[in-house]
Amino acid sequence: MRVAHRTNDPLMFDHALDRTRQAGRMVRLLGHLADRVEDDGLLAVSYTLLRRARAAGDLDRAMAQMAGDLGLTRPKVLAPGAALTRCARAAVQALAGTRVDPATGANRLHDRARLPDWARHAVPIARIGPLAFYHLDEE
Repeated sequence: MRVAHRTNDPLMFDHALDRTRQAGRMVRLLGHLADRVEDDGLLAVSYTLLRRARAAGDLDRAMAQMAGDLGLTRPKVLAPGAALTRCARAAVQALAGTRVDPATGANRLHDRARLPDWARHAVPIARIGPLAFYHLDEE
């Protein structure tokens, strides 16, 4: 029988380490949004990113797709402080599933200031701050 709190269990350590790495990579994307998106928006982006990662089978590929949807060119490194804390909290909460998804199952999003081609005939399921969220059938 496994004891969840034992840190010397190699499977528990690997799982926790993997989640920490995933959260760290997610924070680089969330950092672009931290100054203009509230906490619920960061959480919704985190859940949407994880949903895309599951569909793509790869977090890095999903991050690249989402960065394109948001018009971002490179990851953002945040200095320690409130923005980093907010982004890390959103990533960890989405990875752990400890809060309800504010975007209610979205798998695509974009900044409402620019409308990508794929969103022209789609109806958003949520609008949170400057972001629009969609649930589209996977290609």
